[in-house]
Amino acid sequence: MKILKRILLAILAIVIIVPIGFMAFFLFIGPALNDARASSIEKELSRMELPPETEIIETASYCGNTDGTGNHVEIWAGVLIRSELTEEEISQFFKDYEIIWAVPVDENEYPEPRDDMKFPYLSSNGERTGCYIIADYYKAVTQNDIRGH
Repeated sequence: MKILKRILLAILAIVIIVPIGFMAFFLFIGPALNDARASSIEKELSRMELPPETEIIETASYCGNTDGTGNHVEIWAGVLIRSELTEEEISQFFKDYEIIWAVPVDENEYPEPRDDMKFPYLSSNGERTGCYIIADYYKAVTQNDIRGH
């Protein structure tokens, strides 16, 4: 009888602990791992090689379902730069990046497709002349992140 009681307690513990562990990973641990990866990408971007007459204003990143096509998580990370170079010269220098946006001078036109991918500098009505966003999408550490579902 003691053995049966122990087995039932073990089964009950597993039935309770496994779902709680999965939920904790999905809600807290997975997002923390993806945020850490996004932070490291931002640090890499802040040390990127720049063409002459160009400066980094700030970096930003976002973890989640960036294109809204289904259950997946990816990381969008970008750098806001200001340059005296032409848009063509900037595009040529940063040709390895998927996204190169010339920031419109009109503050009502925000170049990014989603509100959660914003640079605070642009939102605070900073000087936009000669600004570009250089960005890319990166693979997430884990798909077990509530933000992608």
